[in-house]
Amino acid sequence: VLMSGGLDSTTVAATAKRCLSREPSPFTLRAYTTVCGRIIPDPESRYATLAARALGIPLHVRVADDYQPFERWDKPELRRPEPEGDPLLAIHVDQLNDAATNGRVLLTGHGADPAMRLPASYAVDRLKRGELAALASEVGAYIAYRHRFPRLRLGRHLRRWLWREA
Repeated sequence: VLMSGGLDSTTVAATAKRCLSREPSPFTLRAYTTVCGRIIPDPESRYATLAARALGIPLHVRVADDYQPFERWDKPELRRPEPEGDPLLAIHVDQLNDAATNGRVLLTGHGADPAMRLPASYAVDRLKRGELAALASEVGAYIAYRHRFPRLRLGRHLRRWLWREA
């Protein structure tokens, strides 16, 4: 798991551990983080360490202070099919290589914020398209599975949508 110690990646790591713990076969779950200690002092290493310790998983910390902008851009492992705008791509590639030496699957919390906003925007999109029956069916399935109503905050999204339409 790429883990910063923030809520998203820590939740992904905790969920992975819980799911894997239910399986009879043994597993090894590891966390990876990249930090800058001198250049940009950041508590990320501390939070990632605390989270990994609480979950009982090893944490590999890559210190990126000595990387240079555009480092190894002439090397094949940094070439991409599309133009790349990250001058520190070598850090990310090295972190991915660290993870690849220990497993075949890498989880991340990247993009979790938009995913957490998905239900409300998804419901509003369904309503805009007039797909009320499909939305009602999905909400019903959610209630049957979770035994509670989804937290959609539809009012806020509908007001925003109506205000834009006016």
